[in-house]
Amino acid sequence: MAGTIRDSQPTFKPSSKTASDVTPSSTDDDLYEIAANEIECGTFSKGVWTRILVHNNGDVEKTKIECIKLRFDELERVRARAIEANVWQKEREERLRLQELLHETARLDLERKNKLAAEMKRYDIARKAGAIAARLIKKLHI
Repeated sequence: MAGTIRDSQPTFKPSSKTASDVTPSSTDDDLYEIAANEIECGTFSKGVWTRILVHNNGDVEKTKIECIKLRFDELERVRARAIEANVWQKEREERLRLQELLHETARLDLERKNKLAAEMKRYDIARKAGAIAARLIKKLHI
């Protein structure tokens, strides 16, 4: 039946997405869009296209579908590496933040110890001064 929705080809606005736009948050639809765009714009590997075209006995439509599937799989691996790199970066930032906290804790501990030592020294000096004063008073009263 001619003229049905199934027979018609939709028209799409040109896409500016490329493989360099793949991020951890890229959706499957984004990846398919990039793959289809590469096929339509002729930026897909000519050698791979030709190999798949020969395998499909010159059937261009089958070749497009296989090339899009193949490129989608490659872009999925790119996304997976981006996710892995993102996780690694977050882990690295977390380790740095923990190191900073440890250094700050050590600094505060040292500061607290120094204050305590100074206080103990003042107390010791006051105690010694009190003892000396008591001896002087004792001597003066004799």
